[in-house]
Amino acid sequence: MTDLLILDTDDRSEHPLDVVERVAALRDWSFDRAEHDEMSVAVRGAQADYQVAFTWIEDVEALHVACALDLR
Repeated sequence: MTDLLILDTDDRSEHPLDVVERVAALRDWSFDRAEHDEMSVAVRGAQADYQVAFTWIEDVEALHVACALDLR
């Protein structure tokens, strides 16, 4: 039998992007939250720089994540 993680939206105490913003701040990553449901994060890696875009889609309760790589 498979255990399922079920999240009750009424129990969510904060916006999902608030969590992403907190992680970015703790890691000292540059980020911009121009919209309430959209955020971009710049991460410098050892082999590449990453631009990560996060979009919270409330209707389906989904977090869309897209990442672009800048390979030098």
